Amino acid sequence: MLTTKLNPMAALLTLTLFSSVAFSLPKTGEPLPDFTVADKGKMELNGEEISYQPFGAGAVKGKTTVLLLIAARESASNINKPFQETLSATQFPAGNRQVITVLGLDQAVFGTKGIALGRLKDKQKAFPSSNFVVDAAGSAREALGLEKKSYAVIVVSSNGRVIRAKDGALSQTEIDDFINAFRNDK
Repeated sequence: MLTTKLNPMAALLTLTLFSSVAFSLPKTGEPLPDFTVADKGKMELNGEEISYQPFGAGAVKGKTTVLLLIAARESASNINKPFQETLSATQFPAGNRQVITVLGLDQAVFGTKGIALGRLKDKQKAFPSSNFVVDAAGSAREALGLEKKSYAVIVVSSNGRVIRAKDGALSQTEIDDFINAFRNDK
């Protein structure tokens, strides 16, 4: 008869690995998971000075929202450039619509955080009505189950439910679908 002894540490490690919660991108129809970005946060322009206010998932309620969650890396910023260009060029009905860009500063390559932050500050000054959020700790990425070094697009209805979500590059068909979802939500 073959018997084996189970190492208690190996058993604990195995149990920990298999019982850990797996995060995944929010599903269509589900409420946007709650999160708060407290380390930095939403940029506020006061004259030429920039300050930060805590930002959370509750800020999207009441408005149809496109959340652009981008790792602070040059490679990530180009992943959904065609979507950004289409979004900028498309006319939308007047009303409760907003685009919020969340920059995952925690994912910047060593030595580039200051450059990434400086570029975003310049954009905030150039486009003062834009919504930019600096997520220095990766709180939004973790709460939403996003991949590192990526670029996710999430369209959220005015009642806070996910209409469309994808982590990674959108195809042209997906770009059209996401734009239409943003346009057509009441």
